[in-house]
Amino acid sequence: MSDINVQVAQTLLELLCSEYGKTAAHLTAELRVEHPDLYQKIMDWQAREYNLSGCGTQMSPATVVSQALSALHISGQAQMSHANGNRLWHKR
Repeated sequence: MSDINVQVAQTLLELLCSEYGKTAAHLTAELRVEHPDLYQKIMDWQAREYNLSGCGTQMSPATVVSQALSALHISGQAQMSHANGNRLWHKR
């Protein structure tokens, strides 16, 4: 896992809570507002790493958040539930 992926996973653990779930889209928006430097760092890294531009760069934080949530789920640090057709993430 890259350094940025580790940073994102650690930051998501701060944003997640056990009382209620959040969607990946909600967590991505929270990351943008609460950690704008990391959000920009994700876009810059993804643009360089995968030669992205425009829409691909703008969507890259959502991709990285989804990947980090999956890694947290596999490691047992986050759990997933479903409600009203949404996948919700909780801190374990």
